[in-house]
Amino acid sequence: MNGIPLIALNVDRKLTRAVSQKGFDAVAVQDREGIARPAAPSASYVEFLHDIFVEHGRDERARAAATDSALDDPAFRHFVESQLVWDRAMAQGIAAALARKPVPLVVGLMGGGHVANRYGVPHQLASLGVGDVAVLLPWDSGSDCDRLIAGYADAVFGVAEAPAAPVRQRQRLGVALELVAEGVRIVRVEAGSVAEAAGLHTGDFVIEVAGLPAKQPADVAAAVQRHAAGTWLPLKVKRGADAIEIVAKFPPLGQ
Repeated sequence: MNGIPLIALNVDRKLTRAVSQKGFDAVAVQDREGIARPAAPSASYVEFLHDIFVEHGRDERARAAATDSALDDPAFRHFVESQLVWDRAMAQGIAAALARKPVPLVVGLMGGGHVANRYGVPHQLASLGVGDVAVLLPWDSGSDCDRLIAGYADAVFGVAEAPAAPVRQRQRLGVALELVAEGVRIVRVEAGSVAEAAGLHTGDFVIEVAGLPAKQPADVAAAVQRHAAGTWLPLKVKRGADAIEIVAKFPPLGQ
């Protein structure tokens, strides 16, 4: 909505699952989604992942087995490889975005475990020749400060205690719709409504809402109800022979 390209960095979970079960080399090249062999992890990252491997034992017996396993246990080694594939996939996506001209500023949004201590994605980016990387991580007031060591991140920011969830405000676009042979037509726009402010007109046909086709009036209503207060809803309408993109801006909670 703000003209900023969004690029999906993830890979299909089928790939990471296959790697965790049988290892990277056992996955056929054509099934790797273009992911190259990841750079070898640091010893510290392996230890970090081992702690996670142990913590996520499915039951006490599995947890005990994981605790007693050596770092070269095949199950753990495949687990490490699956995490490396995940890190590598996101690093390759970022590197590809940086190859655009003019060189853009790229902001990667991902789980903190992929960037903390520069173990994961930053390490893979470095192996791809991308070294100008900054890591920003949240820090909860209840977290153990012993983890906040040099190298954990370039910067951290505090997260206040979450306020009580507000009562969800029912959103109203302010239009009456009908389904006709040509599609979903707006038959009335309420004065002072979000729809009027967005520039919707009586007689417009709603083609898409939130990027999805509007085949029934219910499709529009459902998309409006999914939107939270203070958010923007993109729509595409047909007006005469023209397709027009419109953004409906819902007011913040309480307004």
